[in-house]
Amino acid sequence: GQSEPPGLIAGLRRELGLRVHNFGVVGSGPDQGLWLLQQRALPLRPRVVVWFIYGGNDFLNAHFLRTARAGGAVTHGDQQRAARRPLVILPSLVASWLAGEPEPMHDELPPVAIAGCGETVTWFHPDTLRFQALPLSVMSESEAWTGIAAALDTAKAACAAANARLLVVYLPSKEQLVLPLCVDDASLLQRYLARSMLQPIQVPSRAEELLPLLRANCGNFENLVVDHCRAHGIACWSATDVLRRAVAACVEVYYRADSHWRAEGQNAVLPGLVEQLRALGSGRPR
Repeated sequence: GQSEPPGLIAGLRRELGLRVHNFGVVGSGPDQGLWLLQQRALPLRPRVVVWFIYGGNDFLNAHFLRTARAGGAVTHGDQQRAARRPLVILPSLVASWLAGEPEPMHDELPPVAIAGCGETVTWFHPDTLRFQALPLSVMSESEAWTGIAAALDTAKAACAAANARLLVVYLPSKEQLVLPLCVDDASLLQRYLARSMLQPIQVPSRAEELLPLLRANCGNFENLVVDHCRAHGIACWSATDVLRRAVAACVEVYYRADSHWRAEGQNAVLPGLVEQLRALGSGRPR
C-alpha cells in the first residue's frame, strides 16, 4: 500500500484504471484472510478478488493458529497475548533511554551472498529457512494445509456467489527465491537453522546434504497451492519465476534484513499481475 516509492496498489490503479481496495493485514494468515474476504471485501461488490498466498509464513500462521485453538485460544488477542503491550513502563527501560548507544551485538549471523551479484547480500529468517526443509508428504497431510485448502475452496464459492472472480497469487518467500541462487555455504545455513524455533522439522546434520535438500524442497508449498487451485478450478498465478529472474539480475526485491518485499519487487510483479487481471476481464485494455 505504500505511495512513495509507488507500490503494488498504486501500480494496479495506474495500469488498470480501477478502484483498488487493500485488505491485507500484517501477520495474518489464510484463515483471517477468508474472514476478511467474506466480512469486509465481498460486501463492496468487487469484480475481481486477488488473494496473495505468501510462502514465508502463511503455512506457519495456519499451523500456529490451530495450535493456539487446541490450547484454548478463541480470539486473535488470545493467540497474541504474549505480545500485548505492558501496562507499566519498567524502570530498566527508562534507564536504557539515558544510557546512550547500546553495546553492539557479537553473535549476529553473517549475510547470505547471491552468486554473481558482487556485494549484494541478504539475511534469511531462521524459521522460514527451516520451513523450506519440510517434506511434501508431511506438509500435504498436515491440518495447516487442510485448512488452507478449505479456505481457498470456500473463497471460490463465496466469490462466485457474489459474482466476483477470484485470482490466487502465490508470492514466494525470500528464502525460496534465493536458495537456488545463493553462494554455496552450507555451514552458514546450518547456523541459521540452529536459531530457528522450528526444531521438530528435521534437517541433515551433514553440511554436504543440507543445501541440496533445501533447494529440492523449497518449492513444496508453492506446488501444493498451484496444484490445488488447478484441480479445483481456481484461477492461480505464481510470481516466483518473475521475482527469481529479478534476483538473478541482482535486483533487491526483498529488504535485506526483513521478510517484506520492496517497491522493486512489487513493480517486478506488476506487469504479470496486470496481464492476469486483464485476462479475467478486469481493467481497461492496453
